[in-house]
Amino acid sequence: MKTECVIRSAFFSGKRRYAQHITNKEGIEVDEVDIKGLDFMKSNFPPVFGKFFKNCLEQVLKGVPKPEIDAQLLEFRKKILSGERPLESIGNPQAVKKLNKFTERKARAGEMFSSIGKGAPAAVKAAIIYNDLLRFWKLDKKYNYITQGEKIKWIYLKNNPYRIEAIAFLDYDIPKEIRTFIEKYADRQKVFDSILLNKLEGFYNDLGWALSLNPHRNKFFNF
Repeated sequence: MKTECVIRSAFFSGKRRYAQHITNKEGIEVDEVDIKGLDFMKSNFPPVFGKFFKNCLEQVLKGVPKPEIDAQLLEFRKKILSGERPLESIGNPQAVKKLNKFTERKARAGEMFSSIGKGAPAAVKAAIIYNDLLRFWKLDKKYNYITQGEKIKWIYLKNNPYRIEAIAFLDYDIPKEIRTFIEKYADRQKVFDSILLNKLEGFYNDLGWALSLNPHRNKFFNF
């Protein structure tokens, strides 16, 4: 009989969702990590977060201890919150396929925002708001509106004068005025927590490691 492969360690998250560290394949020594179906590989997962998660997973499979992973997570978090990572790298990538369906009524003269239908996905709401802001600031003659089916990125915002919770943008065609507005009010903490930290919490739990989302209960996130 011929050995197909030898696995040193593996992580299983469900059916067809796993990662394994292969050290021997068909009698030949190798050092490979095979990953299938995990959430960070999806197209709507920002690549900068996906790359970090993948790197952590590979290190865990190869025996890197928890304190080292924790230290890397802290350092990565600082880079996200400090603005070292640009907007384009942390925005949620998504296609807005139902833009027309949820635009109930476009903003009239003197109004800033359109009426958005109930049940609109977050990305669709963010795209409609971007278009409204583009028009309101009279930037629509120079820059493109987000259109039905277009691939966009969107990001959560902190409290701002327009009470916008999230806004979309086209990373290849973003006005300076809107970029400045987003950079000022981008809620990088919420982005980090909702995209990466929530996924890492499940991963840590599977490993039997402790990771708290509440900075008041865990000094790990108390700077």
